[in-house]
Amino acid sequence: MADELGYERFYCSGGSGGGPHSIACAALIPDRVIAVAAIATPVPVDAQGFDLPAGMSKENLEEFAPASAGARELQEYLERAAQEVKGATADELLGVWSEPATYALPRPSCGRVTATCRSCSAPYGEILDALLEG
Repeated sequence: MADELGYERFYCSGGSGGGPHSIACAALIPDRVIAVAAIATPVPVDAQGFDLPAGMSKENLEEFAPASAGARELQEYLERAAQEVKGATADELLGVWSEPATYALPRPSCGRVTATCRSCSAPYGEILDALLEG
């Protein structure tokens, strides 16, 4: 993606399950990643002494099972999940993400998430399609 955007060096960050991906970028291409941030990142699934699913939201638990089962199961889950949010507006996504029963996004974060979603130039459906196609 950085090549496509013309970035020689860049910062990389990821939250939740994206944290390990940002760390991997820094490890695999250290000459290009200036700094990395991993925010609210889970421990490795095989970490000793941790109950990884403890405290996870309903949605995280629903995703954890297919992610643990394998690539095909995860792909199928992601395709179903993508269909649920295609065409959603930033405000609609924020409504889901800020529900206590789902992701329980802290109120101070809501404005930043909404602004980020609104700054995307491509419709969410196109972004999801590109991500799912790998």
